[in-house]
Formats: sequence, C-alpha cells, structure tokens
Amino acid sequence: MQKIKKIIVVGADEIALLVAATLSFNLRHVEIVLVDSKNKSTGALVESSMENVGAFFSLAGIDIKHFVANTGATLKLGNQFHNWAGAGHQFTHCFGDYGVAFGGVEFHQTIIRLMKEGAYKNIADYSLVAEAVKSGKGLPLLYRAEEGLPQVAVGLHFAIPAFVQYLVSHLQRLGVKRIAEGIVNVNLADDGRIASLVTDSGQEITADFYVDCSGSSSQLLGEAMGVDYIGWQDVLRVNRKLCAVESATTAINSLADITATDKGWLKRTRLRDFTVAELFYHSDDYTDKQAQAEIELHLCGKQVNYFKSTQIIPGKRARFWEKNCLAIGESAVSAAQFSHSPLFMAQAAVTRFLDYFPANEPVPELIDEYNRIAHSETDRIYDYHCLHYWLLDNAHPLAIKEEKLLTPELRHKLDVFRASGRLVKYESDNVESSQWQSLLLGMNVWPERYDPIIGNLSSAQLHQTSELLIERIRQVVSALPPQEYIL
Repeated sequence: MQKIKKIIVVGADEIALLVAATLSFNLRHVEIVLVDSKNKSTGALVESSMENVGAFFSLAGIDIKHFVANTGATLKLGNQFHNWAGAGHQFTHCFGDYGVAFGGVEFHQTIIRLMKEGAYKNIADYSLVAEAVKSGKGLPLLYRAEEGLPQVAVGLHFAIPAFVQYLVSHLQRLGVKRIAEGIVNVNLADDGRIASLVTDSGQEITADFYVDCSGSSSQLLGEAMGVDYIGWQDVLRVNRKLCAVESATTAINSLADITATDKGWLKRTRLRDFTVAELFYHSDDYTDKQAQAEIELHLCGKQVNYFKSTQIIPGKRARFWEKNCLAIGESAVSAAQFSHSPLFMAQAAVTRFLDYFPANEPVPELIDEYNRIAHSETDRIYDYHCLHYWLLDNAHPLAIKEEKLLTPELRHKLDVFRASGRLVKYESDNVESSQWQSLLLGMNVWPERYDPIIGNLSSAQLHQTSELLIERIRQVVSALPPQEYIL
C-alpha cells in the first residue's frame, strides 16, 4: 500500500491555518502544504471559545500563555442569556461544574430537591466560576479548585484577525509550505479519488491526501467529489449573521452576552479594545437594514462599523471523509453558533483524524468508522443547538415550537431528565453533562422528581450542606485577584 507522505490543505481562513499547523506539528514525517484558495472566510471577527481551547492549542504546538500574550486574548467563563425564556429572564451559563457530588449523586439532584422545598435561590450560587464573574474576579488559565469545591473551566475570547496573524507566524516556524493561489480545477482519478489540483497560474499539484477547508462551498469534497449536503434549515431557521464593531467603552467582560431580540438573537463579545456584536436572524424576519437598526438599538446609538451580512446554511455533509479527501470546518458542517463555533468543530475533527490517521493508504473500514463517529458527534452538537431554540420563548419566530421536530435522541434525553433528573449520555456527546444540566435548570426545565438517595437526607442536613458550599465558594473567590490582573 502507498505510504502517505504529503497532505495538501486547501483554504485560507483561520480554520485552514490551524488544521495545517496541527497536522504539521503531529505528523513530522509527512509534508504539509497549505494552498491559500480564495474561499470565503467563516465570517467571524471574534472567537468565543469553549473551555478546552488550551488542549486543542497544545495539539497544534501552541503555548496558551504565549498565545494570550501576543494576541490580546481575554478570559471567557461562559454566556449570559437575556430574555431567552421570556421577557425579563436572565441566566448566567458558566463553564465548569455546579456544586459537588453529594453521597455519590450529582449535585443538580440536590438543586432539584431544594427547589421543590422552596429553598432554591439561584443555580449560579453553586458555581465557583459564576461567583468569580459576579465578583469581578479572574481565574488563571490553569486554575484548579481545591478538593470539595466545584471544578472550574476557562476559555478565551480573541479577535480572529490577530489569531490569523499568529497562526501565519506559527506555520513559518513549523516550516509549512504555502502556495498563495486559488484552485481552478480538481482532477479526479477513474476511481473517484482526487488526482491533482490546478491553481490559478496553471500549476498542477499532487498529494497523497487532501483536506478540504475551503469553506461552505466545499470545493473538493462537495463540488468536485459530489458529496451531498444535508440541510437543517427546516429546524434551525437562522440563515444570516450581521457583524458590527464598536469601540470598547466598558470593562472587559468574561461572559458573552446573548440577548433574544424581537426576531433574532444578538451576541456581544467584549475584547480589550473593541466589542463585536453579531446578530443572528432569518432573512424573512429582518432585512439587512432592519438588522442594522436592531444592532443600533441594543448598542444605544453608539457609532459602529458594519460588515457585510454573512449567509448561514445550517447542515452537514453526508460524509466527511471520502476516499483520499477529508472535509473540516464549514466544508463539513455549519450550525448557528451558541457554544460550538466552526473553530471548535474543526479542532474536534482534526483531533479525531489524527487518532484515525493511517500510515498507509486509508482503508474503507477506517473511513466508515471515522464517518460514523463524526456523524454521531455532529448530531449531538446539533441537538445542543436545537435545545437552545426549543428553550427560546415559544412566541419567538426562531423558536422550535413542536417537540416532534427534535431528534429522537434529544426527545429521549428530555423525557428522562424531566421524569427523573437523570441525563442520558450518548456516544460522542462532547458537551459536558454539567452544561446540559445547568442549561436546563437555568431555563426552568424542572424534573418531576429527584434521586431517591438525596431523598434519604433530612431537609436540615441538605440545606446546611448547600449553604456551607455557597459560603466556601464565596470565601475562595474573595481571595482571587481582580479580573484585569489575570491577562
């Protein structure tokens, strides 16, 4: 069998750069070539990362502290929802754990009982991260809570242009060859494999394997190899995003603000020098001019710079890996963002590819298994996105109003949770259970009953234990430095 000696990555945005860096850092015996095709970018100006960004960066040979120092990145500790479950509703959805398992039972079961006994206050009271946010305190990137306290998790906010500049320098250090040309033709062999690529200048380039990071057009896997795209538009109605930038006029915020507007939802991410506002909506509900007016309304008339509205087509490829081509990023999957940005999903895909990487020509069984796991993971991320729209006020035009539109897996997860407070964990579900639990409880989805083990405790014992935990969290947070001194 032919040994894989050369991989071509096609794409020019931050996803293509990160994929090329990750492959180069881990596959030292393989030549990595980046072809900067003229693909559309992800349309992102800012990354609001998940909490595992440090692990992903290390896989690409990037030191997280060096990255922060050279890009102006700031902490991200979660999302704050406004008006999501109805007018006036507010919920802080932080990274990390809520409470500590008690008697071998997850802490959210204690919260359920406290609510039923009228002693429940706010789920955020049991999060060290949420208390740090409320108190204006910072959590170091590698902070680990002491035993007996809820564990924390830290992500990052950073500007995509600064990230791209950083990655370009990193690729140079890794010795990755870059060809700054677009792809005008993809030549296929008789068996359907990619045989070669032809660039703008007429140069024909070949490799043993190809990674398609060309964006939503999917120039290799979609257009050339004919792999179908499965749309989610009937359920996830968002199809446009409008970005605006305003000068920073408030302190750095470690939370991304997510606000339900009349017909869409607005995400605001505050960095050191500016704030990025992203309005997600459907073109039937807002014209671009109306979308601009909506952003202005929420920015209180501050002067902003507008950027062209970006089209969103939620969905996924029928196969992510076909013969000698793998699609990563929006070439493979696209979903309206809550927690899983295109960058996060690309990092997960390249991590899985490295785990499955064949030393020689890939066999069909390996490709099928990769696609099976990738689809399972993608479907669970889709469920998590659908849950947000199902939790949205039912009168909102973007809300999923009928539970039958949810996948059978998500309906089963909700049924089990509402009946018992237990959370079903599926294969390749990369959303932490604590995030599912806290989102459901924070959005007022309360189970009918709690774990019987918690029921064996006296009310006095349970209330005393929960109050002591709250007090200990406050004491620990009070000793942390102010947020501005962390980064």
